[in-house]
This record gives sequence, C-alpha cells and structure tokens, in this order.
Amino acid sequence: MGITWAVFHLSMSLASVNAARLETALGTKKAFLALSLVLAFSYIFLGSVSSVLGIAAIAVIYMVRGTVSPLVLNLINRAVPSNIRATVLSLNSFSFRLSFIVIAPVIGAISSNYSLSLALLISGCFFGIVGSLFWLYLFDRKAFR
Repeated sequence: MGITWAVFHLSMSLASVNAARLETALGTKKAFLALSLVLAFSYIFLGSVSSVLGIAAIAVIYMVRGTVSPLVLNLINRAVPSNIRATVLSLNSFSFRLSFIVIAPVIGAISSNYSLSLALLISGCFFGIVGSLFWLYLFDRKAFR
C-alpha cells in the first residue's frame, strides 16, 4: 500500500510541476474547465469499473489535484492585491478543507448504506456540476485572462 501511495503522490508532484505548461497550452479558462471535467469523469469511471483500470482513474484524480493547486494559487496571486492576498490564500485553503468535512461524511454514508460504486458515481456528478458552476462564476467575474 505504501508503494501505491508513493506512486500516486509522485504523479501528483509531476503534474504540479507541469501545471504551467498545461495552462500555457490550453489557456487558463480551458485548463480549469478541462480539469473539472477530467476530475468528474475520473470519479464516474472509478465508480463504473471494478478492475485494475480503477487504479488509473485514481492516478488521474491525484494528477488533477496536483495540477489544480498551483493553477488556483497562481490565479489568486494574479487577481488579488498583495495587501489581502495572505487572507485570501488562507480562506482558499480553509474552504477546501471545510468542503471536504461536509462532503466526505455524505459520500461515506452513501457508500455504507448503498455501495462504493454509487458513492463514486455521485461524487463524479457532484464534482462535475460544482466544478462547472465555479468555472462559470469565475468566467462571469472575468477572473481568467
């Protein structure tokens, strides 16, 4: 299990290092939209398969996580004045953890009462909808270059 964890975190680190390349290739708007959709479809795929292919979906989820973090931090650094940037970065970190505190028990209850597959499918749909709504909100606010 430790080796698997290390491989997932290595893939996350490599994705993080290459986040700027993705943003340059796709542009900020398309990169954020693509990452939201890839995350959603990875969870849906993970909930749909019961084979070793699920490990690939988990690796993709880790890579999305590794890519999103530097892109979000870079977006905040570009968009927020320096006098309140530390506060906004702290709120960003806090909101990520708070959302996990809210979402994880719900997904856990679905998994316990129904099935892990259903919980993953619902997670994928949830992340797809919420990711798209956040993307539309940021697009509307002209947060992207």
